[in-house]
Amino acid sequence: MTENCIGAIIVFTIHDVFSCLLDTIVIGIVVAKMASARKRAQTVGFSSCAVVNLRNGDLCLSWRLGDFRGNHILEGFIRAHLVRYVKQREGSVVMLYQELDLENPHVVLAVPTTIIHKLKPGSPLYRMAPDDLLEEHFELVVCFTYTGDSTGLLHQTRTSYTPADIRWGQIFQDILKVGKRHYKVDYALFNETTWVSVPMLCAEAYERERRHPNEDDSLIPPVTENGNIYWATIDCPEEVVVRTS
Repeated sequence: MTENCIGAIIVFTIHDVFSCLLDTIVIGIVVAKMASARKRAQTVGFSSCAVVNLRNGDLCLSWRLGDFRGNHILEGFIRAHLVRYVKQREGSVVMLYQELDLENPHVVLAVPTTIIHKLKPGSPLYRMAPDDLLEEHFELVVCFTYTGDSTGLLHQTRTSYTPADIRWGQIFQDILKVGKRHYKVDYALFNETTWVSVPMLCAEAYERERRHPNEDDSLIPPVTENGNIYWATIDCPEEVVVRTS
């Protein structure tokens, strides 16, 4: 092709313009497909609160995880960390991170599932009673890592709970209804909780009371004030105070 070949120049110019237009369309489709992962992350969510209740006789902290779209994610992995700050003697502040042991870290989201952390020795919440919980300053950060069903990319959804978001003595309402041919999930009750009977004690005191229900050490050591002796018992869910002169 020479500069005198007008027809060839026109064809070559049209070819270049069409190639650039085709590349733009293909790149736009790929970028739009990748951007859809953000919308997918919005369809995977956690409950607005966490609850503490009894499961198989043990105090447990739990929260909900659900997939709000029709084509559910098959499998993912969830982790939880307790984040708090500690002031050193020199005046500096150090952030501490402690991972929580979860009973079901590998999650299959065919239906909304409840993530459970047992309050056992080694847990940062093992010695926290309901009253102590309100005075603590920490943040429970939970994240769910999964593979997108349409893009095949790795995504992560996360949230956090403060002590004000933890409801002691409550349980999530049942949202799964099984029919003859299929099951139905009522997502309107996803964040709803109800009250249940739960000891208002820390897990450590509750375990000690379960092991020694009839011993005298179920009474907290007395406190003397103004000539009177006050005893507090942990035999029942609510605190009972007995005054002796």
